Amino acid sequence: MSEPTHLPPTGLTPRLLLEMDEELRASLNGMIGMIELVLDTRLTVQQQEDLKLGRSSADDLLSAINNLLSAAKIEAGLFELDPIPFSLRDSLGYTMGVLALRARERNFKLVSHILEQAPDALIGDPVVLRQIIGNLVEHALRRPGSGVVMLRVEKAWDAAQTVELEFSITRHDAGPPSLRAQEALPADERAESAHEPLLTIAARLVEAAGGRLRVKSARGREEAVLFSIEFGRQPRPVESAVPVEGAAVRNLPVLVVDDQPMHRYLLQKTVARWGMRPVAVESGATALATLERAARAGTPIPLVLLSAAMPDMDGFEVAARIRRDPSLSAARIVLLALAGRLTGRETGLEILRAWLETSFAGGRHARRVDKIAEMERASFRARGRA
Repeated sequence: MSEPTHLPPTGLTPRLLLEMDEELRASLNGMIGMIELVLDTRLTVQQQEDLKLGRSSADDLLSAINNLLSAAKIEAGLFELDPIPFSLRDSLGYTMGVLALRARERNFKLVSHILEQAPDALIGDPVVLRQIIGNLVEHALRRPGSGVVMLRVEKAWDAAQTVELEFSITRHDAGPPSLRAQEALPADERAESAHEPLLTIAARLVEAAGGRLRVKSARGREEAVLFSIEFGRQPRPVESAVPVEGAAVRNLPVLVVDDQPMHRYLLQKTVARWGMRPVAVESGATALATLERAARAGTPIPLVLLSAAMPDMDGFEVAARIRRDPSLSAARIVLLALAGRLTGRETGLEILRAWLETSFAGGRHARRVDKIAEMERASFRARGRA
């Protein structure tokens, strides 16, 4: 019987993991998006429960993959923030809505309190912020029990162009209050000694964002995790909604532009469910021709959902051409892949999500746009490496 061959470590697994980053995220977001579409159809109660369970499992897997990939990037020195303009309250409101369902399943109530002094129009990485908050809320819910988990956000200090916000996630268990509090522990010491990976990854993400995370606990009853991060201030407030009201979107024409069949299908089906009238095309040239044809016919298309990651003519070029043409320039453009990086009307995903939340009371609608946008970012980054 031959002896097993021991190969020297090659670093292949972390390298392969990093190379598959966008493919993993895009595939899972596609799965979740399709489940969301099916959940909007007529189903039996049992089918709904089965699909919700499948969606919850997919969400858990996506969260685990996000943490794994973030940890691998940090260890390899490849982790980068993607700062964009965003609305603090819109971004955290959506995230807390999703997490509230999980808290309820574990006999906890999830509440949030963003102090009025905390500015809303920020520049930073909302995806990383949501990942940190998600990890810390999940960490707070890991121990059995019942009670309340609270997110509190307040301003620590501000300057002309920057502001530091302090976030705290506190677990209040039901029952008699604790009598004695422990000293605050550094997050990495606490996390590694107690084998708490969610807390460890959150601490690394906070550190990568230039902040510091710390833990305070009161024996057995209450635990608070605090962290501070500095953000840029936007020169003007982020737009909170596409300028159409909820009832007005019914029969609203919208042009969907994406070369990827699954992305295009998800967008088309999603906006159709909201009562819009989508036209879906696969290229920038076809999009411009479609817009010009509609304008000549006296039925201009007022909203364009546009992928940045397209061959031949990418979304940036399509947007520029629309802006230069007086007959088309009134159209509202939502550039999905790099939402928020452009100025003026092309502020992207944060506007669309805020609009969905205000017009449709729409956690689920906004969530679906998030999944589509994650797939768009994956396409954009993958093509950037090619």
